[in-house]
Amino acid sequence: MQPATHEGMTAPIATDPSERAFLLLVACADWPPSEGRDAEIREAHAAIGGDWNPFLAEVRRHHMTILAAESLRHAGIEPPEALAHAAELGRMRALKLSGETIRATEALAQAGIAAITLKGSLLSQALYGDPTLRRSTDLDLLVAWGDFRAARCRLEELGYRLHGNEPPWDDWRIGPWRRMAKDVTLVHEQKRIALELHHRLKSPDELLPGLGLAQATGSVTLADKPQATFPAEDLFVYLCTHAATSLWDRLKWLADLRALLADKTPQEIEEYQAHSAIYGVERCTALGLLLCQRLWGQGLPKSIVELPESDPLLASLIDASWQRLRGPERHHSSFANSFQRRHLVHLRDDPAYRRALSAELLYDREILERFKLPYALRGLYSILRIGVFLKRKLGLIRHALGTGSRPQSSIRQNRPASKPSGRRSPRDCSAATSPKIIVWSPAG
Repeated sequence: MQPATHEGMTAPIATDPSERAFLLLVACADWPPSEGRDAEIREAHAAIGGDWNPFLAEVRRHHMTILAAESLRHAGIEPPEALAHAAELGRMRALKLSGETIRATEALAQAGIAAITLKGSLLSQALYGDPTLRRSTDLDLLVAWGDFRAARCRLEELGYRLHGNEPPWDDWRIGPWRRMAKDVTLVHEQKRIALELHHRLKSPDELLPGLGLAQATGSVTLADKPQATFPAEDLFVYLCTHAATSLWDRLKWLADLRALLADKTPQEIEEYQAHSAIYGVERCTALGLLLCQRLWGQGLPKSIVELPESDPLLASLIDASWQRLRGPERHHSSFANSFQRRHLVHLRDDPAYRRALSAELLYDREILERFKLPYALRGLYSILRIGVFLKRKLGLIRHALGTGSRPQSSIRQNRPASKPSGRRSPRDCSAATSPKIIVWSPAG
C-alpha cells in the first residue's frame, strides 16, 4: 500500500526503512477494520523484513501505540513485546482517564458549571466505539469564561492543583491574559493526572470564533453515562482546526479524521466542508481532507480535490504539512518558535485574526502572570518579552555548545514555576466567578 498524492498519483515504492515503517503505520491507522486493510497491513509488514525498531520509533513519534497494536492483531500479526506492553498500559491509562472524566464533569455539574470533554476517551468512544483505542495522556475540559475561575476552584476540591503561575485574576492583566491563554493546567499528584481546563478552543480566539459550549448539542455515552459533545459537523471543524495549527504533525490526528469520515459519502463531506466556511476555517478543513486523500485515497468531491489549483496557500500548506508529518516531532514554544510557525498566518484570510497573531508576538502570558505592572506601564511587557526571548535564545546556544542546560518556559513545557504548596491560597479561590475584563488594546 502506497500513499496517494493529492493529485491522485501513487507514491514510489519506499526503500528507506523509516519510510517502510511509516507505510505500515499508515495501514494500521486506516479505519474501519476490513479485509482490505488487513491485507495492506500484512503487505506493509512483509516489507519491513522483521525489523521492528523503525516501526516502533514511528509509533512513538505519532502517539499511536494502542491503535497500532490492535490493528496488527486484527491482521493476524502479533505485535512486538514492547509495543504490546505499551498498548496494555495505554488501555489501562485510558480507562483511568475515562473514570476521571466522569468524576470531573459530574462535580462541575453539581456546582452548576456546564463543561464538555475535548479529545481523550470521549473522542475515542465517538470515533472508534472504544474509549481505550485512542492514546490519551491527560484530560481536557471546556467551560465558559464566566465559569472558568469557579471551575478551577471546584477541581481543586477534587485534588487538582494549579501547575504553573496563577492567572492575574484580580487586576487589569486578566484582560490580555484571557486573550493570550486559552487554558490552565491542573495536576492531581496522587493520581498522576494532568487536566487542562479551557475557556475557549483555540488561541487566538479569532482563529475559531463562534464554536464553543453552545454548539455542544451532541451526546456520547461513556461508561453508561451520556456526555455532551459537538455534533459530527462541528467535531470535524474542531479536529481539523486543532491539527492545522501544528501542520498535522501527528498521524494520530489524521487517523481521527479518517475515522470520523469512515461512513461519509463525498456529498456529505462536501456538506461538512461548506459547514466549516461558517467559521471561516475552510482552508484548515480542506487541508485535513486532502491529506487523508493522499494517505488513504479518501473519496472526496471534485470541488475539494481541485482547491489547491485555485488556492496557492492551501497547496503550500499541504506540502509543509507533509514535510512536518515525516519530520521529527516538534514541541510548542512561544516566541522562539514563532518564525517556524509562520504557517499560522495562512490558516484563514481575516485581518482580525492576523492582528491577533501579531499581538501574540509582542506579549507573553507567563510574563503577565509573574510581573505585576500598573496599567500605565503596560508597554514594558513588550520589552520584557524581548529580554526573556534573548535570555532563552542564549540558553539554547549554550545548550547546543554543551555549556548549559536547555531553558524551558514553565507554562509552555507544562512545568510549575515553583513547587506547589499543596494548600489553597485564599486569594486564588476566594471568588467563585471570573473578574470583569478591562478593555485592553495590544497597541495601547
